[in-house]
Formats: sequence, C-alpha cells, structure tokens
Amino acid sequence: MVRRAIAVVSQQTHLFNSTIRDNLRLVNEDATDEDLVTACQKAQLHDFIETLPLGYGTFIGENGLILSGGERQRLSLAILRDVPILILDEATAHLDALTERAVMEALETFMTGRTAPIFAHRRPVLVDCDRVLTLDGGRLPSEEAIG
Repeated sequence: MVRRAIAVVSQQTHLFNSTIRDNLRLVNEDATDEDLVTACQKAQLHDFIETLPLGYGTFIGENGLILSGGERQRLSLAILRDVPILILDEATAHLDALTERAVMEALETFMTGRTAPIFAHRRPVLVDCDRVLTLDGGRLPSEEAIG
C-alpha cells in the first residue's frame, strides 16, 4: 500500500523503445490523449513533442535515445502518478544549468501539494526548499545544528 503513495524521479530515466504515447501510458493505460497533453504541458514538454514529425507517436528508442537529457527527465515527470509523496533523487544530475532550471520549473508544478524530499549534491537545486538537511560524515546533525 505504501508504494502506491510514492513516486520517484531519479537521475536515471527508464524509458522503453516505443512511442512517447506508449511510455506516457505506462502508469495509466486508459489515459486519454487529452490527459497525456495535460501531463506534458505540466512537464514543459508538449511544445517540443508538437515539433516532432509524428508528435506523440514518435518512437524514442531504447531509454529515449533520440531525446536530450532534459527531454528524458521531463518525459519521466509526465509519466508520474498522482501521489502524495514525490521523491527526487538527483533528478537534475548530468544536466546543463539551463536544462536544470527548466526541469526544476517543471518539478515545481509536480511538487505542489505534495511531500517532496529532494536528494541532491548541488545546493542551487535546493533553493526553494522549506528545509535543508546536510549529511556530515554520513550522519544527520542534531536539530539545533540545522539552520
């Protein structure tokens, strides 16, 4: 039951050698085309998909081979289930600064109204967080040391 309440966006996206539409329907096979468009608009990916010759019917190759790192990350966001807990594990790792910002903007939409722990090595990713905890030597400092 707990797993149904959690979704994870990690630095490694796992996409199938199929169409954008098929990958988007992994979580909900009954999703309408309108549902897919809405999810991709939230992930700031719809406009890009519209430029592709086959749009949502475009084959993306194994692990999204034809997509850039940022496009793969945003597609993985669009695939997310509507859950109360969204875990972000180095979700912007290996992205350039401009793409990282675009992915973080898309993430803001998905984090709204959810508990969203973010695990990151880079401090700029944590700029809009309510609270930042830093591990020191593999340990979490006491509550008083946080601030």
